[in-house]
Amino acid sequence: MVKSPFCEGQLSLYPKLVECHGPLSDEELESLILSVKVAINPVLEPSGVATKTCRAMILGTPVVVTNMDGTFQIPMSASEKGTLKSIIDDSGAKICNIVEDSLCFMNSLSTLLENEYEWTRHSSNAPSFITSFYGYEQYKQDWYRVLHTLYNKPLEIIIDGDSKKHGESMPAQNWHIASTLSSIPGFHVTVMGKLDPSIRGVDNVDTPSTKLKKVPKEDLGGMLPVHLSYESPFLTGFQANLIIRQKWPPTFNPVPLKYCGIGCRVVQILPWEFGYLPKKWMPMIQKNIDQLWAPSSYNQRVFENSLLAYQTGDINDRSLVVPAGIDCVPLQTLSSGPTEYNNGPITFIFSGGFLPRKGVDIIVQEWNTLFCSKNNLGDEQENVRLILHTSYELGYTDNEVNEMEKIITKCGNIEWMRKKWLEEKEHRELIKNADIYIAPFRSEGFGLPIVEAMVMGLSVITSVGGTSADDFMMMNKNNNEGGGVMTGDEHKKLLYPVQATETICTKEPCKKNSLCVFSPCKQVRFHKYWKCACEELVREPTWFEVDRDDLREKMLQAYQDKKSILKESSTDDETQQKMGQSFCWTNLRETYQDSVMDPLRKRRKREMDEYLIYTPNQKKLKLIVGWIVFALQISAALGLILGLRFLLLKKNYRLKCKEAIDKHKYSWNISQILLRIRKITNPKVDGKSN
Repeated sequence: MVKSPFCEGQLSLYPKLVECHGPLSDEELESLILSVKVAINPVLEPSGVATKTCRAMILGTPVVVTNMDGTFQIPMSASEKGTLKSIIDDSGAKICNIVEDSLCFMNSLSTLLENEYEWTRHSSNAPSFITSFYGYEQYKQDWYRVLHTLYNKPLEIIIDGDSKKHGESMPAQNWHIASTLSSIPGFHVTVMGKLDPSIRGVDNVDTPSTKLKKVPKEDLGGMLPVHLSYESPFLTGFQANLIIRQKWPPTFNPVPLKYCGIGCRVVQILPWEFGYLPKKWMPMIQKNIDQLWAPSSYNQRVFENSLLAYQTGDINDRSLVVPAGIDCVPLQTLSSGPTEYNNGPITFIFSGGFLPRKGVDIIVQEWNTLFCSKNNLGDEQENVRLILHTSYELGYTDNEVNEMEKIITKCGNIEWMRKKWLEEKEHRELIKNADIYIAPFRSEGFGLPIVEAMVMGLSVITSVGGTSADDFMMMNKNNNEGGGVMTGDEHKKLLYPVQATETICTKEPCKKNSLCVFSPCKQVRFHKYWKCACEELVREPTWFEVDRDDLREKMLQAYQDKKSILKESSTDDETQQKMGQSFCWTNLRETYQDSVMDPLRKRRKREMDEYLIYTPNQKKLKLIVGWIVFALQISAALGLILGLRFLLLKKNYRLKCKEAIDKHKYSWNISQILLRIRKITNPKVDGKSN
């Protein structure tokens, strides 16, 4: 039997009172426990369930322990707390609070050793206590509860980005995504950023700092991190299943492993309008994003083309079409049947940014061709008007703006609400009071205002032929699903798709292979227009140019159809109500549920190298190798310095020799040269005697 060092110390002074053992096998330990009358386990710090305590009690040996022993810290409901004391009193153990009663151990041992009744009672109760709380049946129940909890644990979804119901496009979309997902059973949503207004059942945390901080050793169980780690805004142990990011400018930085580990997936919603993504985004997308969510089929094509052109390798399952949504409830309250024809003007309307990609110049130019002259409409020119509502401005030069202003002044039937920001209710009223929404855009990520106009019952003229509008303008005659897709020819007097062709973007904000829409933006000196910073794209930026002949034809046709509808009051209310309904948030619930599950069913694409973990021995080896490399680098640097010094000295020596030769070049005569040669060949020769 091997004695422990402690046994060789003070306890060796009392050989008759204490028998000290070294390591024991399970059989030896069981035999030893059965041979004694009482066992003690003086735990001095909080512990879990003590196996030594359980082993003694299951064998019928009473134990004396401290209140730090976790074996007797049994979780119970508040209603059961009263019975806990009686259960522990009959457990077969004496539990001592050694802080409050230092003599408890001695008194408890004396009671069990000297009082046969107490010993028998504790000895018989001990096995039943262990069986009841730590036996096989309890073990099965515990595992069942664990697995049941895990099975019913909701999917943790984080919306990374500000979420504001009445905010700009992206925050508004985030809010509705959070609201939609939180209504699905089994989903729990947390918004990381601003949340306004709050949503029942949705948690809100601040956006964590993106600064890396050193990870304390104890956080990793003594292991040593190579890299620093990000802070977590969540409680320890929280793990997300899916992180949905949407903000501008987009962020592609890695998500901390603290709350997004191996089973977590990161998706990025990325509306994009110019054919290819910025080149510098590509390695970050490849490294830190599992899946790109495209608001339209056009966007998905942009993602796939960018990934292929950048040669990032695996592009399978890297993108998914997840349509943007609209809040149809307030729009449908405004939607109504046709107004009676009262000789009022047919109103065309555009609402959006004053940008070349929105095609505002196209609208003005073609309006000038069609509706500015009585040659086209005769006396009916006064029965048509155009409202241009533009907010922010970027891309048009002073000359282009001046040309549009001249046309607007000349026509007289164009109302330009320039740099006009409207409240939501005002904006909806403005759209509802019009008849035809016109948007011959050059590029769009989705086109929310267009779909909103459709839901409110307006006729719509917009660009198709590979654009984002294909998803809601090109109706499938064989498809009557999707929450409101029209069939047959019932949409012909409501939707007017204009053919467009994809081409290289040569106007602002495009500049060769770059796109200039990034911060910072500043006003051009001595001009009214602004320009933004540029980023190189994977390839030349592209957008769409509409067929102007087709556009004019559709504008005139929409005008004539609307005039006919208003005269006859023949619009089908049911047909109007179907317009764009499949993009209402109330109809996108199932789509988003499937979209959330899609990346979770697929293997992880992003890399996980926030920090690498080394054992202490690996760390020592790394330090040794590091010192060797450092020594070699120092040696190489010293060698380089010495080599340079040698070359400089050699060059200096040559210069001095050359100066000496040049100095005496013409002063030496033949006799001196012969004397020098004789001295070299025969050093004993005296120059004077010769």
